[in-house]
Amino acid sequence: MELQPADNVNGNVNNHSLNNVNCNNSEPWGDPLRRKSNKNIRVCFQNTNGIPLVNNHHKNEATYAFLKDNEIDTFGMAEVNVNWKLLPINQRWADRTIGWFQNSRTTFSYLAKDNLSGRFQRGGTGLMNIGGMTRRFVERGWDKKELGRWVWCRYRGKRNQLIRIISIYAPTRNEGAGCSVYSQQRRMLLETNDFRCPIKAFWEDLETELTGWTDKGDKIILGGDFNSNVNNPEMVQRFKEFGMINILQSMHQLKPLPNTHKEGSKPIDTIFVSDNINPKACGFLNFDEGIPSDHRAVWIDIPLKDLFEQKFQSDPITNPRRLTLQNPKVVKKYISEIKDFVRKHKVKEKVLQLKRTVSEPMTQKDIEKYESLDRIRTQGMIRAERRCRKLKMGRVPWSPELSKARKEIVFWQLSIRQNLKKKVNVKKIIRLATHLKIIRDRSWTKDFLQTQYGNAIKSWKKLVENAQKIRNKWLEEIASQSAEQGNGTKETILRTLIHRERHRQCHRRLRYILKKILQEE
Repeated sequence: MELQPADNVNGNVNNHSLNNVNCNNSEPWGDPLRRKSNKNIRVCFQNTNGIPLVNNHHKNEATYAFLKDNEIDTFGMAEVNVNWKLLPINQRWADRTIGWFQNSRTTFSYLAKDNLSGRFQRGGTGLMNIGGMTRRFVERGWDKKELGRWVWCRYRGKRNQLIRIISIYAPTRNEGAGCSVYSQQRRMLLETNDFRCPIKAFWEDLETELTGWTDKGDKIILGGDFNSNVNNPEMVQRFKEFGMINILQSMHQLKPLPNTHKEGSKPIDTIFVSDNINPKACGFLNFDEGIPSDHRAVWIDIPLKDLFEQKFQSDPITNPRRLTLQNPKVVKKYISEIKDFVRKHKVKEKVLQLKRTVSEPMTQKDIEKYESLDRIRTQGMIRAERRCRKLKMGRVPWSPELSKARKEIVFWQLSIRQNLKKKVNVKKIIRLATHLKIIRDRSWTKDFLQTQYGNAIKSWKKLVENAQKIRNKWLEEIASQSAEQGNGTKETILRTLIHRERHRQCHRRLRYILKKILQEE
């Protein structure tokens, strides 16, 4: 059975299934993406529409913010558009993500054997494991013809059950463009005397791989950009033969799947899973809530106990503290959060009540009340620390000015799309305008918006060039505020802050080098 491809990348295809009706809007779809429970793992896939070729691009910071803020455990990428072997070592993914997370491990698949491509190479896939998933990792791999069509990682689960997560990017017919994914793969196939159409080769080779994986008994999570209507009955049937289902349609049967490309009308991105995997929640984000791209991000939350042991293997490296006494604003925020929590849970009243009724020696009932109050207090402290500040560990030294500049780029970018009457998240535009104190005007012309967007990009690049100096200036302000509160002299506090930052940078670099050495051994 051959799957019929979409007519174009936008997913404008004829659909003859029960899902003939599709939801065509830019709003989130499915379950709301809430704060992740530590009892779940979160897997997300998105067509990135290209990863930047340089470290100092604002999209890198946006990618880090998305992964961190949404607590992604495994992130599958499609259409990476990078020929990694041609990038300088200091511009590659491993170098630009140093310090992003305590632990992470990323695998890319691309046309490494194509000698006609430059640094920019259309297509390719990636799979990034973050935090505890790196300690579940067993092995990795990619499509055997090395065409960048898919990449996979395998993890050890409960009772030695193996789980395989695959990120895929299917080619779409585009013979006219010599640098298209279709043309590149066709050229590489011909070099090996393989005369199949790249689309047909993709599905036949994927079927062969799926046969081998299911024969091994692996549980499978496969997601990405299929460049074909995922409601196509033939596609649904093909995955059904391997015991896999479109989990988003299965969990939300009464809702038609939305368009997943900004300019399209059909769902061409989704996640297929083995039918013995039971996610707790799943959905699509709106177009402007994932990393900057023209595709939606699609995600699922799976109960940890269904796949893995409840606890991860021990990790000797401690998590970085969010509460830092050197920053008065953070301390003030922490105290404010503690007070709100205490007030909400009426801790003070409960303590006074216990004090009036307690006897010596304490009865079992009094002990239980005391322990309950202690647990509430601990929860409040953990919550306050989590909310008192965000960890800024991007490749470019963070400062409030740099953060504002990135938001300005996003604001003008979205405003241009709105001006062109394309699908856009209006709520996000309003939030950014409020934060940046920009008064929106309906009379803004396309030329004006393009000029403002260009100026925002120039401003970002200028700030990046002097990012360390700007951060040092911000640290001086922190030192001044701390000195005013009697925590020491400004010079001593500033010297301590700068010394700690250098120590952290050195440690991160050392960890990266040691990890590479251990992996080679």
